Amino acid sequence: MTDDLVAEKGNWDDFELNNNNGDNGSGDLRKARYITFKKAGDYKVRLVGSHVKFRRHWQPFAKGARIITHPSYKDDDPAWAAGFYPKETFAIHVIDRRDGELKILEKGKSVFGAFAEYKRLSGVDPAGKEGPDFNIKVDIKDPEDLRSTSYTVTPLGGPTPLTDDEIKMAKDNVWPLNKMYKSTPLDKIKEEWEKVPEDKRTPPKRESKDEKSKDEKSKDEKSKDEKSKDEKSKDEKSGASSEAKPDAKIEESETASEGDDDLFGDNSGGDEGEDSTDLF
Repeated sequence: MTDDLVAEKGNWDDFELNNNNGDNGSGDLRKARYITFKKAGDYKVRLVGSHVKFRRHWQPFAKGARIITHPSYKDDDPAWAAGFYPKETFAIHVIDRRDGELKILEKGKSVFGAFAEYKRLSGVDPAGKEGPDFNIKVDIKDPEDLRSTSYTVTPLGGPTPLTDDEIKMAKDNVWPLNKMYKSTPLDKIKEEWEKVPEDKRTPPKRESKDEKSKDEKSKDEKSKDEKSKDEKSKDEKSGASSEAKPDAKIEESETASEGDDDLFGDNSGGDEGEDSTDLF
């Protein structure tokens, strides 16, 4: 098995859900510029060229460890074999409309799935010559917990063709994404796994759909019981009040109920080895 497994070039249709200054021969990540979402707000971007997809481990490795695995590693990758399922992740070049610079957008299906849906509905390549600008709205419910971040992706109007200057700028600064995101050698993954404490080598238990359904049902029943008791208590108080004041006028009023406005709810690739520096 070869360890030199580059990231796959992605394909929007199969999405489940030159003067190269960036290529120094080793895919040096320190020279790459990324678009980051450290603050809540709106981020306007223009996708450029092809995207790549890869599987990345976040747990249980030490913070800062950059572990990219590969489907062919599945049986030999100790973390994967232990039940730590690697997250399918994607990367693409974008023009950050805040400063006009070319950067790399690296995210999961919560963002890239929206780009694929745009392709499905419109038939237009979201990163092609006729692609639009996209707004990525970032909501951070708890700044101390990155898992509380949610993303809402919206295409902004019609096509936003790249200008000649933007095309030249992109071609002059493109990074070799397929090499940058090539899989970590299997021996290295095993080496990092040995650094993981024994008590951290078991993944947290995932709640099954049946267990989740039972838990939600239990919460609903509890809520109904509490509501019933509350209404019964109010009725008893109302009856006592009526007996104490027989001449009192009882009025019924209808009030509007609050709507369930879930603003940030749950609805919020190609040939391996192909050159990702070929933007179009």
